[in-house]
Amino acid sequence: MPRILHIDASARREGSITREIGAELVSALAEQQGAEVVRRDLAVEAPGFVDGAWVAANFTAPDDRDAAARQRLAASDALVDEVQDADVLVIGAPIYNFGVPAVLKAWIDQIARVHRTFRYTSEGPKGLLEGKKAYIVVASGGTGVGSEIDFASPYLRQVMGFVGIQDVEIVAAERGDVEGARARVAELTGADRAILMDPSWNPSVDNQAVDRVYRIGQKRDVIVYRLVTCGTIEENVYKRQVFKHALMRTSSMEEDQYRYFSDYEMRNLFAATEEGMRISATQRRLEELHGRERRYTGDLEAELAVIHADASVFGVSDHDLLYSKQAQEE
Repeated sequence: MPRILHIDASARREGSITREIGAELVSALAEQQGAEVVRRDLAVEAPGFVDGAWVAANFTAPDDRDAAARQRLAASDALVDEVQDADVLVIGAPIYNFGVPAVLKAWIDQIARVHRTFRYTSEGPKGLLEGKKAYIVVASGGTGVGSEIDFASPYLRQVMGFVGIQDVEIVAAERGDVEGARARVAELTGADRAILMDPSWNPSVDNQAVDRVYRIGQKRDVIVYRLVTCGTIEENVYKRQVFKHALMRTSSMEEDQYRYFSDYEMRNLFAATEEGMRISATQRRLEELHGRERRYTGDLEAELAVIHADASVFGVSDHDLLYSKQAQEE
């Protein structure tokens, strides 16, 4: 059974945004993954601070530690064990004075242990907690999350990477925006639809959006919508079945550029007609070619009926069926 380690660091027991959003995220993840939840409240049971005796014990080889040294590291060992046993970490981290709460910094110092969560190599430190995922729930008052004065979220991302956890998602309630954070939780845990606006101008963004709905633990049918506006350059490029990132790459990075369009086609690429704004010749053609091949699953048929009823939608074609036909030999 997967295990979620939920860590709260807010000093506020009531009215804490990170506690509220963190609990909602953990509940959704646990339901989605069928996971066990282990909770640690750093405000209730604050980790001790690193001191000279701790450092001496930590840098003594395990077999050479006496009873006092082992006792000094016992609490740290227990915290490290919790992290090692977890598959997912959810950390609630309010921003205090541009940084993380002191109890969270103390927890980090206790779990960043050489030979346990990282090791030194000839190429530098290497994290030992690979294969885990971390969600950082951040709340701020006047500090913009990700801004130049936010020293909390980049620090936590760095710490996670240092111990080997590279898959990190930030859930931000920036300046107290609880609803924005809830929307982010829904996106990460509840979404089974991706809507790509102006698709493929930035393929990495499109891919990330799709990956989030096809996430681990997804049990529902997933549909990805690509919105293409009738009669615009968007449709004209799509009609020619040229991926826009390839077009952009060759026009900006390569000296010997492949000519995708003739002069006539280039003029038409930027042309717009009144009729073209009302109907889509591209959609009609794709529907003729692939309409009978559509694979209905679950409630897809009912969902598409609702979409077709929207007066602003001309029609639906099947992007995943492109290039599925072969030219007939003459």
